[in-house]
Amino acid sequence: MKKDSVYKLIKYITAFFSIIMIICFIVQLARVYFGNLTPMFSRPLVGQYLLQILPVIIIWILCVLVAWIFSLFINEKKYLYVKTTEEAKLKLLEAKLPTNIENNEDYQALLKCHKKMKIALIISLVIYAVCLIMVSLYLFNPNHFIYDGNINAQIIAMLINIGPWLIIALIALSVYTYYVNYQAKSGVTYAKAIMKSCGKATISKYKKIRNEMLIINLIRAAIIIIAVVFIIVGVVAGGPQRVYQKAINICTECIGLG
Repeated sequence: MKKDSVYKLIKYITAFFSIIMIICFIVQLARVYFGNLTPMFSRPLVGQYLLQILPVIIIWILCVLVAWIFSLFINEKKYLYVKTTEEAKLKLLEAKLPTNIENNEDYQALLKCHKKMKIALIISLVIYAVCLIMVSLYLFNPNHFIYDGNINAQIIAMLINIGPWLIIALIALSVYTYYVNYQAKSGVTYAKAIMKSCGKATISKYKKIRNEMLIINLIRAAIIIIAVVFIIVGVVAGGPQRVYQKAINICTECIGLG
């Protein structure tokens, strides 16, 4: 088996155990929060729950170490190329376009693609601005955060009010990225047609890469999933109330403001 194949297999194994470890952490977290445990956050208790998933953690650490050591014997430079997007291809082609082609039909179509991309950028920026304003109006309104004894309800209300705007911004970003890529792909077609009509050779070869971004994407997704799960579980379990009460105790008992 070639070194590249072994290295790829090690990465997939590491990704698999990364997912297993994340699942184990979430399960143990749920057990701590929703189990009938007193005290809930004692060091011995947390250590006990971590020991239960210690084999998975050890295997994951070993996989990471093996992958890192093996990478020392592999030429990693060929895996570090950034995937060539349609927009990047279009810029490469446009840099080699001949002059005096204003009357070319394909060139006019290419300009229309750029115009559509600019319009999409303006629309997306407007949507981002609206979402930012709506989120800011809620967060910077002190009336939404007057303590009434139920801080958990305030946190949930905040998530309900700003969550939709964050989702809209995320959808707008995704749609904009897809639309620009679609228009750039059309622009690449027009640019190649221009170069072909002018007798110039098109750029047919781009940097080739392998699908080696799996682990990075899994780690990104895992961080987002863990963050969302921790926030939701913490709010449901009454975490904000306990943090607020501890802050009061520190101010009144330790610092002596009371």
